[in-house]
Amino acid sequence: MISWSFRDPFQLVRSREKRNAVRAILKSSFDQWEKALGGYVLFIEKPDRKFELTTGDKPNNVNIDIYFARGYHGCKEAMDGRGGIVAHSKFPPKGILHLDADERWSIDGKRGVDLRYTLLHEIGHLLGMRHLLRKDAIMNPEYQYGKIMTASNSKLFSSTSETPKLSYFDRRALYRLYQLHKYQ
Repeated sequence: MISWSFRDPFQLVRSREKRNAVRAILKSSFDQWEKALGGYVLFIEKPDRKFELTTGDKPNNVNIDIYFARGYHGCKEAMDGRGGIVAHSKFPPKGILHLDADERWSIDGKRGVDLRYTLLHEIGHLLGMRHLLRKDAIMNPEYQYGKIMTASNSKLFSSTSETPKLSYFDRRALYRLYQLHKYQ
């Protein structure tokens, strides 16, 4: 079991409704990776109201600490403001996923940086995934340069839903990484 927590120290997500939407996107993203791992790994949210609006070190009770950050925020890699790198992550035991608070984020991908795609991609890195050179892979490196793929220029999204999905190639790379035999 791997625990995660979402914090918003810069109070970018002001309303409870939007915080719940971000948490739902996080849960959906973790669920996709959990399903791809065939139940070998379970992800569980451990909210901690005490640390929700603070910056700094990861709370001791979670494996993965997720929050919006600005500029230099205690990591070796500072956020660069709007445009450019939109997020970075380090797998456990470091266990961080930081999103650039200066980006224009979108929970539906219509305007701004698609939070759903970004989280799905970064969680892949948290699991040890590297970039894949397949255009239809969530782990495609084009994401890194802020070129977020959309339904019009990629097969990442199904025709019935605009929700980003792991591709066959993402799942196959994950199985190889964890030596699972489904796609080998």
